[in-house]
Amino acid sequence: MKLSDIEKALDPVILKRGMGYLNYENLKSVKKENNQLYRFVIKGSEVYTLHVALEEDKDTIFDTACTCPYDKGPYCKHQVAAFLYIRLKQDQAVEKKQEKLLYGIFSKLDRGQLINILLILFKRYPSERDKFIGTFHKSTKKKALPDKELITDMIDTAKGDGEFIAYYDTLDLTDDLQNLLELINEADESFEKLATLIFFYKEATQLIDCCDDSGGSVGTLLDSILDVLSNALTATIFSDKLEQLKLMRELRKTLSHPVFRSWTDYGSQLLSIFLSRLENIEVRAEFIALIDYMIDQLNPLEKDIMLPRLLLIKAAVFKAYETEEDYLEFLNRHKALTTIRQSLMHHLLEKNAFRQVLNQLEEMSKAGENIHTPNLLEIAYEAHRGLGNHYDLIQNAVKLILLGKVAYYEQTKDIISDTEAFYYTVKQALKEELPNVHVVNTLKQILLLEEDKNELLELVKVNPSLIVELAGTLKETDEDETADLFKAYILESADSFSGRKEYQQLAQMIVYFGQLFGTEAREEVIVEVKETYPRKKALIDELGKVS
Repeated sequence: MKLSDIEKALDPVILKRGMGYLNYENLKSVKKENNQLYRFVIKGSEVYTLHVALEEDKDTIFDTACTCPYDKGPYCKHQVAAFLYIRLKQDQAVEKKQEKLLYGIFSKLDRGQLINILLILFKRYPSERDKFIGTFHKSTKKKALPDKELITDMIDTAKGDGEFIAYYDTLDLTDDLQNLLELINEADESFEKLATLIFFYKEATQLIDCCDDSGGSVGTLLDSILDVLSNALTATIFSDKLEQLKLMRELRKTLSHPVFRSWTDYGSQLLSIFLSRLENIEVRAEFIALIDYMIDQLNPLEKDIMLPRLLLIKAAVFKAYETEEDYLEFLNRHKALTTIRQSLMHHLLEKNAFRQVLNQLEEMSKAGENIHTPNLLEIAYEAHRGLGNHYDLIQNAVKLILLGKVAYYEQTKDIISDTEAFYYTVKQALKEELPNVHVVNTLKQILLLEEDKNELLELVKVNPSLIVELAGTLKETDEDETADLFKAYILESADSFSGRKEYQQLAQMIVYFGQLFGTEAREEVIVEVKETYPRKKALIDELGKVS
């Protein structure tokens, strides 16, 4: 796959998730080994490491792997974030060169020529013109709020004669709308600004149904609007409660729009933004009435997902503004819903009521509910830790580790005394679940943490593909056996690989083999592959490039 073809080649869902990881700065460290090799540390539910190797064109992905357990497609969201990061940096480098070139050109033009260029550009991009005027017009004492009609005009212009906006037009539109959002953000805080942002959010939500958003730019725009709205809401000083009630009515009017019947999740996200400004009891009552209205509007298919989310928002109101007694009464009244019961248990954990947490879990178990989900296992783990129940703590830790949550391994080792027995228990539990691919990855991480190279060697024997990643580590323990395993994997790959790209991967594998075990060993492998597969002309050709 090429970096330049990411949007076309990847599933839109995994692309959007990868963009989310890039946008929210989950990239903890990036090491550029050279122009073709990057190494990343990315924070997800755990901390994962990955690498991306590019071919000489610096666009084609030659090799990449991530330590996360994802196996539902060729690339995980962490890899996608890394791809996007590399492409962004490459684009920035190109832009920097172009800016330097433009600077040289502009420096040779006179004032009149520069003004003409700006007028031409502003005619083509009116939103940039408005932004320029808002920034530099000296007679403007206040930063004016753009009119709502400008939002709809920009969307209508993008639609043209049709009702659907194509992919690249969507990118251009959302880019222009982001610029407009910056203008709104710079305007003075007021009721009108909040109302405009609510309107903007509704209009942007409607774009989902009428454009190709496979690049995720509409979702990013919606997140940006919510961020600006949240900050504006916090900074706004209302003249009185009537203005706040008026804003609640504006919110209700917006959430009554048909688009939020189709996209109820976006409606609940908008609703949540207002939790911080419900100090007034009448405003709060209006907000709760709005939640009840949204619940009443849910159809049977929506209730399974949206009812818990809306009730969680309502619970947040009780937690922030009502008594603890009222909050607990609300949670207990709705605890038949697992998410509400989880909120109840989290609250009990905050109050160190660990025994009550275990009672809730026991009650769920007796009712036939599954208490072995990751969230509930984590809650049980914290309760047992609070009570000092090390036996039950270890049992929960093992279950969580089997689900790929390796952080609980080190966390538990810091609590218990017999760490060797714990390591043996975890190792055996993981071995019993082999050859599950998730478990292989988890066991590999545990063995690396313990620096148990003998066990790693045994793991590689039954999972030969791990040798490429672990050869450098295992070489220190048994160089000859590691070399034999690596060579065997190369020969196995030579047999199964087909096509130029896979042959190039094999050639790079042999290069790495030579770096670890020497030129002579590398040449022996090349000779053996050539003699074994003389009819694979493309393979022979790629091997001839190895030096």
